[in-house]
Amino acid sequence: MLLALPVLAVLAGLVVAIAVLPAAGAAIAAVGLVVLVADLAIGAPARLLGRLAAHPLDAEREARLVNLVDGLCAGGGLPLPELRLIDDAAPNAIVLGRGAERAVLVCTTGLLDLLDRMELEAVVAHELAHVKRGDLTVAARATAALGLAALLVPGSGELVMRAAGREREALADLAGVRLTRYPPGLVAALEKIEAAPTVRPAGISHSLARLTACLWFAPLVEAAAPDGTAGVLDLRLRAAALREL
Repeated sequence: MLLALPVLAVLAGLVVAIAVLPAAGAAIAAVGLVVLVADLAIGAPARLLGRLAAHPLDAEREARLVNLVDGLCAGGGLPLPELRLIDDAAPNAIVLGRGAERAVLVCTTGLLDLLDRMELEAVVAHELAHVKRGDLTVAARATAALGLAALLVPGSGELVMRAAGREREALADLAGVRLTRYPPGLVAALEKIEAAPTVRPAGISHSLARLTACLWFAPLVEAAAPDGTAGVLDLRLRAAALREL
């Protein structure tokens, strides 16, 4: 299992505490191990996927999505991810896992209903770009390290964003349009989703939202900057940047 640097630091601290202060160190070790296990249990990708209430899709019913994923993976040299759906009108998508071989692409039914073929291809290409760039490993480390914090700290959504990489969405936008060779498709998708009433699927708990906010195609509000200023995840700014290509 890949561990984030903060988790490795906790383990190193436990070893030092036990060696230097045998009695107190044991207590510190017990607390530290509880925190470590809680982080991993709460923030592990498999745990996050289980909490999303996503189900395997019907390949015949969702043939458009399946065909798009097949074509983009073939063109990008990627293994096929597992595909799941969330029955929700909010248009959004997220890819989770510990690497390309274990990637799971989750889309909402609202995303499939809202976008035409070119726009949906652009969103899928963006999500697959995270896989190709190795973003899944970084994101898995971030959520595993901050799993417990997401339960207790309201501002932990931005902490996950910083750990996962502030530029991850902008870079995935660029990588995605290189794969489709059609920036207008992603621009149109961003504009349609930005105009939607909500991008947040129903039933997502506060802790799950904090852990995954910055990992959605259309980030959830928990990833917003504390001062309310537009940040690197803003859909309108991302669309404007793509128009310059």
